[in-house]
Amino acid sequence: MVLFMDLNKFKSLNDTYGHYEGDQYLAKVANVLSDRLSDQGLICRIGGDEFIGVRSVECCEACDKHILITNIKQDIQDISVIYPDLKLGISIGVACFPLDGQSTQRLIEVADERMYIDKHKSRH
Repeated sequence: MVLFMDLNKFKSLNDTYGHYEGDQYLAKVANVLSDRLSDQGLICRIGGDEFIGVRSVECCEACDKHILITNIKQDIQDISVIYPDLKLGISIGVACFPLDGQSTQRLIEVADERMYIDKHKSRH
C-alpha cells in the first residue's frame, strides 16, 4: 500500500505564523505519520508539505485503509487545534499492489491522483 499525503493550508500556516512555526508543525506531522506507519512500513517527506507512506501488502484491506486514513486525519486535526483560525488538515490518496499497479511509480501516481480527489472533497 502506498499513501500519498499533502497538508491542507500549510502555506497559510507559514504565511501567518512564520517558517519556524511551519517547521515545528511539519515535525509534529512527521511524528504522527511515523507513529501510524512505522510499525509496518515507512514514511518519508518528499518535499514541501508532501509525504509518502508505504505499508506491507497485507495491510491493504478496505477496512484497514479506511481506519488508517481516519486515524491519520484525526491525529492531524488534534495537533492542528493550536491554529484555530486556519483549517489545517491532510489529504490522503491510497494505492494498493497489485490492484492499482505493478510498479512503484504507478502506485505513487495512482495514490497522488487519489490524494487530489480527497483534497478537492475537503474544500467543499
